[in-house]
Amino acid sequence: MRAVGREVDAGPRARYLGEAMNLYSVLTWLHVVGNVFWIGAICGVGLLLTSSIGDAKTRGELAQRLYLRVAVPGFVISFLLGMGRLLGDMTFFKFPWMHAKLLFAFIIIALHHVVGAKAKKMAKGEVTEPGKVGVLTAAIAVLAVAVVFFVIVKVPMPSK
Repeated sequence: MRAVGREVDAGPRARYLGEAMNLYSVLTWLHVVGNVFWIGAICGVGLLLTSSIGDAKTRGELAQRLYLRVAVPGFVISFLLGMGRLLGDMTFFKFPWMHAKLLFAFIIIALHHVVGAKAKKMAKGEVTEPGKVGVLTAAIAVLAVAVVFFVIVKVPMPSK
């Protein structure tokens, strides 16, 4: 850092922040931000679809709007940056907890598409009942919590 023509030590905190803000950190941070919007929005879609407020078509339209405007962009950001992070450092695959994280993430992706399809059908008036969307939304939330647990705790899994 420079201050009026002389060098000033930025201190350990500034050095730490400078070291922490590398490409890996930025990709990881943006991946997590995408996850927050994605999981929050897809759970909101499920809550809207299973709500008793208004008629089914209106709930479907609101849910589909939330799905397309927040859940899908959040998913795309999360997926692309997560893939970029993984492809940039393939050593992640040596960690057993990453296998569990990815398995749960792929299940969430599948459930995301099922819930989104139900929102589309309700918005079009093709169906009037959300069916199992409440259970699927709860599963998404539980699996998302499990993903966070595996990533933070880095639970060692039994190896062969």
